Amino acid sequence: MVLGLLMAALSHGVRFGLLAWRDQAHAVARNADLDAVDRIVRGLIEQMDPGGLRGEMVRVQGTDRTLAFRTELPAAAASVPVPRADVQLGVDAAHRLVLAWRPYYRVRLGTPRPPATVALAEGVERVEFAYWKASPGAGAWVPSWSDAALPPLIRLRIIFPAGSKRQWPDIVAGPRRDRWQQ
Repeated sequence: MVLGLLMAALSHGVRFGLLAWRDQAHAVARNADLDAVDRIVRGLIEQMDPGGLRGEMVRVQGTDRTLAFRTELPAAAASVPVPRADVQLGVDAAHRLVLAWRPYYRVRLGTPRPPATVALAEGVERVEFAYWKASPGAGAWVPSWSDAALPPLIRLRIIFPAGSKRQWPDIVAGPRRDRWQQ
């Protein structure tokens, strides 16, 4: 009888463990693309180009729904002949978080090609960007940025449609200013 009770408890424990493992695997699969989005967005923001290296004026154009800036592409983009690119993040009409980018050439000859677009995440209702504006003694998140200076921090909130089980914490990143100081 004791052995029977022990076997029943053990089988319930194994069943519980297998169900928990399955649920965790589903949760990981549901948000796997968001982990990649997190790494890509952070990397692009950290590599933001402040301009001025060759007398250029670079502006970060940010609204609460889109963000456009110049950045250095990651090492994975080694096939691109130019390491710097003008990029824009936003949600398109098909409810995809998209990255539109165009290689940056200091001198353009002819008509520029349309930007290449890459869908980073599907099923996104909208995104909300905010920019940290430092002021003496305090600071605040503002809904837009149009300045030659880089924002100290940028926050990206991904909002999914109502009823979606997907959620992701805000992505907060800042340009690595140390890379540009000579």
